[in-house]
Order: sequence, then C-alpha cells, then structure tokens
Amino acid sequence: SKTMHRPGGSRFRKLFPALLNWQQRFFTNFRFRIVVFFSFFIFLLLCIELPRGFHELDLVHRQRANKTDVQIVYRQVDTAVCFSGHTDSLSHVYRNIRKNILRRVGSHDVFMVLGGDTNTSRFLRTKHGKFILYTSLNVTKLHVMKEVKLPEETKGIISNYTTTFQGWLQQLERFRYCSKIIRDYERKTLTNYTFAMFVSNDYACTRPLPLVSTLNKTDVYLNEIQGFGGFSDKIVLMPTLAYDVWGSQISFVGNYTGELKPELFLKHVMERYSNHPIQSSRWYCGHVLPNGKWAHMVGIKNLAKTDQFKGSKFENPQ
Repeated sequence: SKTMHRPGGSRFRKLFPALLNWQQRFFTNFRFRIVVFFSFFIFLLLCIELPRGFHELDLVHRQRANKTDVQIVYRQVDTAVCFSGHTDSLSHVYRNIRKNILRRVGSHDVFMVLGGDTNTSRFLRTKHGKFILYTSLNVTKLHVMKEVKLPEETKGIISNYTTTFQGWLQQLERFRYCSKIIRDYERKTLTNYTFAMFVSNDYACTRPLPLVSTLNKTDVYLNEIQGFGGFSDKIVLMPTLAYDVWGSQISFVGNYTGELKPELFLKHVMERYSNHPIQSSRWYCGHVLPNGKWAHMVGIKNLAKTDQFKGSKFENPQ
C-alpha cells in the first residue's frame, strides 16, 4: 500500500525538524506543556508590567529634573495625654478625668502605662474596665509593665531608699516608658503634638483645667506643692520638646545631690535640663484613694484648706 503524503510534506520535514519535534513533544509530554504555558504567562506579564515600569521611571526622572519635592502631610494634634500608675481608683475618677481634664486639652490621643499587679490584671479582664479604658477614655495605646527594670545607675542606691522611694523610682520608669510610646506613635503615624500631659491614674480635679488654647506653647505647667517647696509629678503639661527630659528623669537620679524628696528632685531636673519656662499652676487636683475618698489636694495656696479634703468623700461631676 502506498502512503499518501501532503504535497511539500517531505520538504517541510527537512526544513523544520526542530519545529516538528516541538509539536510532537507539546502533544505528548504533559510537563512540557506546563513549561510552555508558564513561559507564555511570564511573557504576557512582562508585556503588561514593563511599559508601566518605564512610565514610572519616566515620572521619577521628570520629578528630579523639575526638582519637585514630595510633601509629607503630618497629623496635627493638640495634646498627647499619658496616664500612668495603677487602676485601683480609676473606676472612681474616670468621669472626672473625662470632664475636667480631657475635655480641656483640645484634640488629643490617650496613652496609658499600667503597673503589672494583680488588681490591674483583674481590672483589664472586666467589662467595666474595658468600658472605662476603650470607650470612656478612648485609650489609643495601652502598655502593662509586668516588671519594672530600673537602669544600672540606680541599682547602687536603691538599698539606701525606703520602700516609698523604690516605688518612686518605678514611677519614674513609667514616665520614661510614657515618653517612649508617645514618640513611637508619633513616628509611626506621622503625628505632631503641641503638648504632652502626664497624669496619675488616681488623680481628679475639683475644677476644670484651663483650655490649652489659652496656654503658652513654650512653657511647662507644674502644680506647686507649698509645703515641700517643689512640684508635684502627678499632673503636668508641657510642650513636646520638653517631655524627653521628663521621660529621662530616672537617668538623673545618680547625679542628684540635693535633699531626697521627689518634689525637690522634679524641680531640680526641670529647671536645670528642660530649658523651658516653668509656670506654677493651681489646678486643684488631688489623689483619690481606692475607697473613693480624697487623700490630699495640691494647688491650694493655704495648706490648712487641704486638710478639709483628707478623708472626705470624692464626688464625680454631674
């Protein structure tokens, strides 16, 4: 029998043997088909992306040629407020904080650094605790310090301190972490704060604070304690350029040679290192105990009047 050939078939096989071999492999070899399809997909992708890439490069070159600078838009916020301490009195004072403090500081972000004690852990697990933090106070960033690690320069003098002063050093370490989380948040979110405020978690005010829009943006506002000759670190407002010094207080403890009182130490640090004018403010704020009673009041000129608050029942504003 004779085999029928297409005209010119023998010539075609002679001229294009590689093509016929490829055709045979394509229909008989599954892996070869996968390679072909994948290569074709890469080819299409390059056809789409290369022109786009060349266009972007052209835009970059044009911007450099025109010397056009990219403008970074920062989020402008009046005040970064950082609360620190424990949560024992927070359920009593949070309404007061919201009305007399947070509503007076303009636009704000709230940060909180808590001690890692058992009561704090229990408070964070309750629905009421979560409501206070995230709904009422609208906390942006919360950090719980499970163990306060004091810097090396303070370890040699801790043994000379009473338990009260060891607690004070731990409070200075919480201030340091407050400054750190605010700076980190500023950098990550491209935020600029005009003021930074540091408040103890157990503090409340009998009168609203002055509006920050009426305050000098270069001054540090501290509550003066008449009986001690220094300043209270329980509530303070300062420009953001000064709160790096506030957060670094613990690093100055080893070089301090004055009388060992927290109020005098704070006055020494802020006057010597902050390079900002200090305003002695009278904000009528005080410490509230876990039982809901006033412990003491600062900012009142006549010390005898502060005794009227001791042991009296704390009442929230209406």
